[in-house]
Amino acid sequence: MKHINSTVWELVMGILFTAGVLEVLLLVFLPDKLSLSLGLLIGMGTAVLMVFHMNYSIAKILDMGEGAARKGAVKGYAVRTIGVVVILLLVVVTKKANILSCIAGIFTLKVAVYLQPFTHRIIRRVKE
Repeated sequence: MKHINSTVWELVMGILFTAGVLEVLLLVFLPDKLSLSLGLLIGMGTAVLMVFHMNYSIAKILDMGEGAARKGAVKGYAVRTIGVVVILLLVVVTKKANILSCIAGIFTLKVAVYLQPFTHRIIRRVKE
């Protein structure tokens, strides 16, 4: 917990906000609410885990030399990519959650990155 950057929490807040907006849209406009919501929840959880893993990987490679850091960054990327593929395969195989809403949940991380300057300002103002 001591190595968790404040940016990580800002990204998590962005993921939660984006997933919340998507959840409302899913519940209002689409049928099969349980499958869609479960897929979004799984995707959102995956996105949050990816943020924490990125933070861990970055903290780890900062202590390495240039060559080792490059390999460490590639290894971290590979672990996250394999993790996402495994989760998507599990969603497809179990057929309990909607795969498209799961992918949308994973992409909440991308939206959170763009929202991060705004979430940073909001959190800073709340703290003051």
